[in-house]
Amino acid sequence: MIYRQEVVERLNNSAPSQSSSNPKRIAPSSTKTLEDQNLIHNTNRVRKPVIITERNFVASASLDVAVLGIDNFAALPDVQSKLMSTGLFNSVTTIDIEFVTPTFADLLAFNAVLVFFDVQPANSQAIGDALADYVDAGGGVVVAEFAILDGAGFPNWNIQGRFNTDNYWAIVPTDYFTTGPEFLGTVFDPGHPVMDGVNSFDGGSSSFRPSSISLHPDATMIAAWTDGNPLVAVREINGVQRVDLGFYPPSSDIRSDYWNATTNGAQLMGNALTFVANATASCSWLSASPSSGSVSAGNSTNVQIFVDASSLLPGTYNCNL
Repeated sequence: MIYRQEVVERLNNSAPSQSSSNPKRIAPSSTKTLEDQNLIHNTNRVRKPVIITERNFVASASLDVAVLGIDNFAALPDVQSKLMSTGLFNSVTTIDIEFVTPTFADLLAFNAVLVFFDVQPANSQAIGDALADYVDAGGGVVVAEFAILDGAGFPNWNIQGRFNTDNYWAIVPTDYFTTGPEFLGTVFDPGHPVMDGVNSFDGGSSSFRPSSISLHPDATMIAAWTDGNPLVAVREINGVQRVDLGFYPPSSDIRSDYWNATTNGAQLMGNALTFVANATASCSWLSASPSSGSVSAGNSTNVQIFVDASSLLPGTYNCNL
């Protein structure tokens, strides 16, 4: 069962209209700050919801994630649908960053976020600052094309702010991207959690991807395209895992030259978000005793939680045990 919430863009702080043909739409509590913003309206674009949450009531799904992107060609609902189809998430919220800029406080409502776009966001500087703060607080960030650009070839397209200036990248942004049909190439670490269940990936006739093999010195390439350019790269920043995906997330379900929706692109994105949300590297300061076990129905047991802050910098830290 999937439950859907939508927030219609607010102009000049006026509430969205409510009528029998336009039922009341409410913001989830985690996006109240976003709903209260005075959003930018592009008169050449169709007025539509800018924050949409879908909830998947599956007992095993506990993660709440967000997709920060721009809704060209129905890109956001397609990516949201693909992530929901994996069954990995309790909820997937899309935020159209052409019209709204989430703050650090907004991002804290989510276990992880995926960022991609193909036109200039409303405020890429503020987004970059918020994402850097989010990583510093233990939040999981996955970045995909075309947010992996250095701004020289496409000014203001990339994530700017502190995320860029303090270099939170795994795949180093390039001036341009490259195209042409490519596929999943060498998998350098087949046992990595991001590659779990990923047996095939067809980037489509465009196969948008980074134009060079350029990684941060602390990053590791997990998988490459057939031309050798990075498809998946990971990096640890102060105990927090980061993932960059060298492809454009929308699928062939909305445009024929995008990645082939019959291959494992949805699983790849879902795995990346799950990995940065649950990575044990970010929990080295937190432990439990016993670390595993079982409790029969109707009974209980005591678990001791240990926190070692001796190596931590001041800040807010999150961890899933």
